[in-house]
Amino acid sequence: MSSQVNVRRYTRGVLNFAQQNNDLEQWRHDLAALKTLCEDGAIRFFLEDPRLAVDERLDVVAKAVGDQISAGGLELLRVLVEDRAIRIVPQLARQFLREADRIEGIARVRVTTAEPLTEDLRVQLRRSLGRDGRTVILDEAVDPDIVGGLILREEDRLLDLSVIASLRAMEEQLARV
Repeated sequence: MSSQVNVRRYTRGVLNFAQQNNDLEQWRHDLAALKTLCEDGAIRFFLEDPRLAVDERLDVVAKAVGDQISAGGLELLRVLVEDRAIRIVPQLARQFLREADRIEGIARVRVTTAEPLTEDLRVQLRRSLGRDGRTVILDEAVDPDIVGGLILREEDRLLDLSVIASLRAMEEQLARV
């Protein structure tokens, strides 16, 4: 079975379980923690090491993470270790978070500006971007190289309204003349 199919299958299962238990927020937290854990090469290698029993590996991880991951999150980790699917955890976490946001009507938008946003502009952006009823969470970045304007990115969509992008477009048009 392909990795992408596994990611979708696990995502659907975790989402269904989280929704049935009205526990999306706990699963957001658990999957973010599992993603961080499994992105560490040494930890991933340890979890994949077949020389140790699954229970031994999970006991070490459970002691190391303490109460940072719920019992349900640790049980998901057990299933992933047993299925030898640890490598999909980062993708699973990203997919789960995206789907949970969709279910809850949340839009996460990265806003890049030349200078920090003012509170008025933040409010205006949230209102404008949330006209469809979604709650907008802004992830702000400052990049003086864009000169002015802003760049908006939501998942795989990009809207570049920066001064530097406008200058580049003008330069391309002039080069054609």
